[in-house]
Amino acid sequence: MRAGTKTLFNTEKSPDAAEANFYGHYPYEIEENYFNNSVLEAKPGEYRQTTIDVGSFEPNAGGSL
Repeated sequence: MRAGTKTLFNTEKSPDAAEANFYGHYPYEIEENYFNNSVLEAKPGEYRQTTIDVGSFEPNAGGSL
């Protein structure tokens, strides 16, 4: 459990590249759905290739940025 949830992430669904800074071209569960990514909760997105400023995304449910 993360942040009091019963999901793998602190959100109801896996985060996408608009919600967190990670290798956005490769979202969670893409391995199993590579040829049919329409079923993914988080679609492939931007890969920033660098760190970004604190506060660039909305805080999570616990208030952390």
